[in-house]
Amino acid sequence: MAAASVEVRGLTKVYADGHRALSGIDLTVEPGQVLALVGSNGAGKSTLLRCLVRLLEPTAGTALIDGADTTTASRRELRAIRTRVGFVFQKPALVGRLSAFTSVVHGAIGRRGSRCAVPALCPEDVREQAMVALDRVGLAHVAGRRVDALSGGQQQRVSIARMLVQDPAIILADEPVAALDPVSAVEVMELLRDVAVERGLTVLAALHHLDYAVTYTERIVGLQGGRVVLDRSTHEFETRELDAVYAGAS
Repeated sequence: MAAASVEVRGLTKVYADGHRALSGIDLTVEPGQVLALVGSNGAGKSTLLRCLVRLLEPTAGTALIDGADTTTASRRELRAIRTRVGFVFQKPALVGRLSAFTSVVHGAIGRRGSRCAVPALCPEDVREQAMVALDRVGLAHVAGRRVDALSGGQQQRVSIARMLVQDPAIILADEPVAALDPVSAVEVMELLRDVAVERGLTVLAALHHLDYAVTYTERIVGLQGGRVVLDRSTHEFETRELDAVYAGAS
């Protein structure tokens, strides 16, 4: 599947208590670009990712994925858009009692139907894709093992394998390595970058660690108080600018 573009205009999110999490975000991401969202806790990184596909309902503005406006899409249209979006969260949304293989096969449900909820009923080509995906993330040898018997880093790699079977055009990664030890974090970041390059996927990743943003992405967007205050390629920014984002300086 070809990579997707992302275009955000005036995206705003105000919660019922009056807290303004996003304040008129404007952002354009070209197909195949790997972008990091950085900023302190509460800057709006996670809110932005969730509003893009209406896991949170935005208050105002528009968000387009390959020209499809998610903010005005019907439920059916939104489901179709979401099939093109792979999610990687801080805590993998996996069912512990299921095997790694079954979890990965489930990634095909959106494009191949509910029969993929049960691997034995799933088409052979999907089962093959699941094993290829597990092999790609280095976990073919634990395909039959329960997810809750795997380490945190392995679980995150299972979630990436499941996403690959989904065949997305864009990856939204929300603090994908925040809960991992340094070695596992590097493995997961390298994996995300490499599969994005191999498949030409667009990536928006909310990252807490600046080193990972600099090393594994090509563009850094800094958020502060729900606004974009920095937008640089990783080759152009100056460290003091990132320090200012985190320090809350203007």
